[in-house]
Amino acid sequence: MNRPGWAAAMIINPQVPLHRLILSLSKALDCADAEVVDHQLRTAYVATALARQMDFTKEELLHVFHAAALHDIGMMQAEERLQAMRHRDRQAEYATGQRHLARIRDNPPVPVVQPVG
Repeated sequence: MNRPGWAAAMIINPQVPLHRLILSLSKALDCADAEVVDHQLRTAYVATALARQMDFTKEELLHVFHAAALHDIGMMQAEERLQAMRHRDRQAEYATGQRHLARIRDNPPVPVVQPVG
């Protein structure tokens, strides 16, 4: 019987754990734009910490971590688009960011919803 080696088997039926894939995508985004290094992971850790405070299950915590780590996945664009983003006028982006932060500061914190029962 001619069985393929492990490399051939991975090509035929790739088996990559989801968390490894997500972390790899995060690192790829870091390489594409130095301005966002580890942003996805920091966001994932903060979101997971909040979910832990809300007594999420281990499985739910993992889903929160994955979702938060992927929240900016659309930022992965062709190099030309990234170059254009780096060189365009940042004033509009800065103003948008300032408005976003002001909304966060001006709104009261969201109360934690307690389970019924």
